[in-house]
Amino acid sequence: MIFHLHDPARYQAIADGACTADLRPLGPLPLQPGDCLAYFDGHPGRETGRHVFAEVTFVHSQGAETFFCFRLLSQLSSITVPASDSQHQLTAFSDPDDAYPGMAIDLDGVTAAVVEWHPTHQTLVVRAYRADAEEPHRYYRWDTGAPLDS
Repeated sequence: MIFHLHDPARYQAIADGACTADLRPLGPLPLQPGDCLAYFDGHPGRETGRHVFAEVTFVHSQGAETFFCFRLLSQLSSITVPASDSQHQLTAFSDPDDAYPGMAIDLDGVTAAVVEWHPTHQTLVVRAYRADAEEPHRYYRWDTGAPLDS
């Protein structure tokens, strides 16, 4: 599940990875480890367009307060994600620490594709996955469609 939170006062600390925990009077929030948090810079209706995604790693609720820890997943500024319908949830994110910079697309929490810069081959590559496999079904150069072996 994805939760949208606005925190203009602490947004930069969250985006920089300096803030990895939160205590909020959220009431009975069904937050669980593995859920995604979308932190927005700005107040509702007056967002700056900057937001980051984080994965919940720990949750403790007591009364009206919920304490949770999270790890930064991505930083996005111009893509509106996640898109949801009644059947599926689509999430796009980047890994800020990845040696191969790019974007991953998850469908229902499972990686469907990754588009990334390959520094050795100096090109964009695409990894396409099947829902039932951890290894890519196809790994190829985006510009030519030629398979990529390494």
